[in-house]
Amino acid sequence: MFGKRKTRTPAEELKEGKFRRLCNVYMHRETSRAIVVPMLYDGIYVEDEAGITLCETTPEISFGEIVRDHFKASRRGLISGLGARKKTDWPAFKTSGLRSVAQFEREYICVSVMGANEANIIVRLESDPVQWGLKITTHCNPLSVEVLGSELNKIRKHFLKWEKA
Repeated sequence: MFGKRKTRTPAEELKEGKFRRLCNVYMHRETSRAIVVPMLYDGIYVEDEAGITLCETTPEISFGEIVRDHFKASRRGLISGLGARKKTDWPAFKTSGLRSVAQFEREYICVSVMGANEANIIVRLESDPVQWGLKITTHCNPLSVEVLGSELNKIRKHFLKWEKA
């Protein structure tokens, strides 16, 4: 009655021109500072050094617009030289201006904004693991910039609350 749904490999999706868009949002734990990074996709995702933005998480409408624009700016591209890269080459870390990667990882929370599927009509917002490997996740429409900015700030707030528990 129902046929088995065929799943496509990332290579097949690339040929079709479809892929799930993704950007990373690094929110500072103590200030309203954020770094928004679009991603390159070539079977794997890598931070795109072009187009990184340092911004504020308030007002939420402006923050949501920046995140939406970076989400839309994620693109397919040729990724090379991954083996030669060092952790200190990390684009978000370099943008932060901090002295060490360890300090960057202590001061910033990463939230991924990824299309729920290759249509990218709904996005999934997912935090780094908080405790016991648990992540904070929600879904929203990326066109509603006020909701997008608000949901990202809620994730940051709950992440910090759960981290202290």
